[in-house]
Amino acid sequence: MRFHRAIENQPPGHVGLSLAEGKSLVNCVQQEFVVEQIERFYASRRACVVCGAQRRLHDSHCSELKTALGKVFYCRERWKACNCGADGSRYVSPLKTYLTEASTGELRWLHAKLGATMPYRKARRAMDLLLPTSGRDNHVTIRNHTVTAGKSIQHARPVRRWCETTKPNAELGIDVGYVRRARSNFKGSSKRQSRRSQKRVIVDRSRRCCCGPSR
Repeated sequence: MRFHRAIENQPPGHVGLSLAEGKSLVNCVQQEFVVEQIERFYASRRACVVCGAQRRLHDSHCSELKTALGKVFYCRERWKACNCGADGSRYVSPLKTYLTEASTGELRWLHAKLGATMPYRKARRAMDLLLPTSGRDNHVTIRNHTVTAGKSIQHARPVRRWCETTKPNAELGIDVGYVRRARSNFKGSSKRQSRRSQKRVIVDRSRRCCCGPSR
């Protein structure tokens, strides 16, 4: 790709690539990168893992993938199963478990990140302003991805620290605890009154642990 801009009749400060040119550039780079990456993935999976024979091509069709840097197109192939019977099916789709959805995980994460911090329509306008888009996404797509990410976080098991997985040797449960402080308004209070002015922590009940009574 080659960019060129004439020097004549340029407005002041108009230097460098524009935002539209930058979006076109990164979208073209993303297109070439995705095609090369998928071709390398095909080459690494084409041979049978048992006999080593190359699987024959059955059919292919053009498909689209929505990424954070715009929509790209790639060739989705389907191969005939190896004659040794190691595949266990008639045809093999190598991208069945690799590209499970029509959008990348980074794009869905970006939708959920923006959808959780601002209204969905504003998030859509911000992405259209800064990033190359497919042109068909709307605020409903951002809402769906945000809700899906929220459900996955809600049902995920929390990560427990090592101190929470090991049981302590002793436990002390305090049901009710409070602090009393008695103040004296007299000068030169007696020894008994000075003792009352100290803090006293009253504990109603303590639990016993498996190792014996707490001390």
